[in-house]
Amino acid sequence: MPALASWPGLARFLGSLRGTPAPRPRRRSRFTIPPELASEIRGSLDRWGALWSLPGLAEGVTVQFSSRFRSSLGSCSPRSGAIRISTAILQFAPEILEEVLCHEAAHAAVAQLHPGRVRPHGREWAELMRAAGYEPRVRFPIRLPRHP
Repeated sequence: MPALASWPGLARFLGSLRGTPAPRPRRRSRFTIPPELASEIRGSLDRWGALWSLPGLAEGVTVQFSSRFRSSLGSCSPRSGAIRISTAILQFAPEILEEVLCHEAAHAAVAQLHPGRVRPHGREWAELMRAAGYEPRVRFPIRLPRHP
């Protein structure tokens, strides 16, 4: 019989007794980016980096796909350059993935070009989106499928 301390729910249980439940462990997305898609993503990031005068943009960001999104198509942590994209987006036209990736990459680029405090969808971000040929929009006209 395994030791009680190794029981995965023990921290949650003890925390609930104290009134401060422990956070649930995060599940890792098991999606692996196919090499051809990874190459296309890298090419897009290189292209936008050159366009936005950030030649090292592709090296400064990481792109992961996640099945955890329920209402968003993507997110970016601008300071770390971590971009997460919903796996559900892969069922739509490739142009949607390209625009969402550009949207999130523009956040990372703004953080590099304008250190300090800027609005997430402010003027600086909108200028980069327009330079890349996209309308600077926050909402997309698609809905993610409901998960059971």
